[in-house]
Amino acid sequence: MAALAFPLAAGYSGAWPTERALLASLLARTELFDPPRPPEPKLRRLLHGLVNAPLYHPLHLLLLPALLVVLVPRDYAQPTYAALFLTASWLILTFAGMYDRLNLLVRVVKQMFLIGGQGLVSIAIIVLAVLRLAGVAYVSTLLDTASATVVLFYISAAYSAFWLYEYWINRALAERLLPLLMPQRHRAPAWPGCPTRCVRGGGQSRAGHWARDRGVRRRPLRGHGRLP
Repeated sequence: MAALAFPLAAGYSGAWPTERALLASLLARTELFDPPRPPEPKLRRLLHGLVNAPLYHPLHLLLLPALLVVLVPRDYAQPTYAALFLTASWLILTFAGMYDRLNLLVRVVKQMFLIGGQGLVSIAIIVLAVLRLAGVAYVSTLLDTASATVVLFYISAAYSAFWLYEYWINRALAERLLPLLMPQRHRAPAWPGCPTRCVRGGGQSRAGHWARDRGVRRRPLRGHGRLP
């Protein structure tokens, strides 16, 4: 499927060029980056986060405890320790609802572990943890006798396979979608974000002049580099 990513993306995007003008006009009026909010460490926000954590992020809540239950030795695969792991995960999600930076980590975890094929692997880990805590003989024997390193290797291999697939699918779609945000006359970029005549030269590149001439607004990020 990953090898067919580019042909599939080309087939799906056959009718998209008709929306090029609309998308290019909407981009100029769209705020791409939300302004940062100061944290509000209030009791109301804390109670709100405690209630919303299991309602809005049930898989986030269960994934970390389940992974630990699957990997720990037999003596620690007990409901008491599982409850402690669950409490720690609950508190992390609660504070993530109060602080935007922690909430960003929640989004990253969702993108990496809880969508597509990665989500199926995560659900399988949760099911294995529940079966081990329930004392199912086959699962308990298998996890008790297997090395934690071996189990972790198989889990990492499963995640890595789906991450590779997800990367190529997203790259193929991005190569089809991003040009739609540019006007029709700039359809053949020399590198992403610049038309053909934007080439590097001595001093400042022509890409900067092209951006200023067309009123493209540059906005700094909280990190290295800048995006138009």
